[in-house]
Amino acid sequence: MRRGLGLSRAGLSERIERRSVESTGRVETVTRNVLQHVEEAGERVPYATVCLIALGLDCNPMELLAPEAPTWRH
Repeated sequence: MRRGLGLSRAGLSERIERRSVESTGRVETVTRNVLQHVEEAGERVPYATVCLIALGLDCNPMELLAPEAPTWRH
């Protein structure tokens, strides 16, 4: 999703921070290093972090958690 939006990890981190301030008035973000671990290592991620990433990607957190739908062939 991040790449589809043309965002670098730094860009997504900045966007998360900006959207967090806009929506809650609090400065919260997810660092580039955390984003790298999420994307590359498949490590466990706290749901609060998933919610922040979803905020930056303009999506529902469940879109990030749900496996891709199977492709059915007839």
